[in-house]
Amino acid sequence: VLRKELVQVHQKYASQEEALRSIAQTLLIWLVKESFPQAIIDREAVYPTGLPASEFDIAISHCDSDHVNESAIGAVVLDEPVEFEMMGGMGDGPLSVRLIFMLAIKAKAQVPTLQKMMAVIQNQQLLKDIREADTAEEAFDLIAPALAE
Repeated sequence: VLRKELVQVHQKYASQEEALRSIAQTLLIWLVKESFPQAIIDREAVYPTGLPASEFDIAISHCDSDHVNESAIGAVVLDEPVEFEMMGGMGDGPLSVRLIFMLAIKAKAQVPTLQKMMAVIQNQQLLKDIREADTAEEAFDLIAPALAE
């Protein structure tokens, strides 16, 4: 489900909303409905997706599957962190996110996909390697096997 054309490295955004809108736009070509970018922003405001991880903080942005035509995952590695609130409202303050996963997942695949995402987040060496990837292809080659398991 991870798509090579949706993996980016060395990206910079001024804010969380700019990052989410930009990443969501890359999925608009055929994978999601026109409502997807705003649905991502709206869901993030109510249900934050930031997660602390051992190497750096991560966000797993997603929205209701009604906005999805075809399942896909994008991954964007940021040169400078963007603030996200912690998932579940558990945090004392914003997280400094350096890796954003954007999920466009059909309903039946949501739980298994999120389980695979958690395995990625818990793999300290994998996160370090993703952060150090010089190219999008290198990042894709690191992430894809972890999500396929």
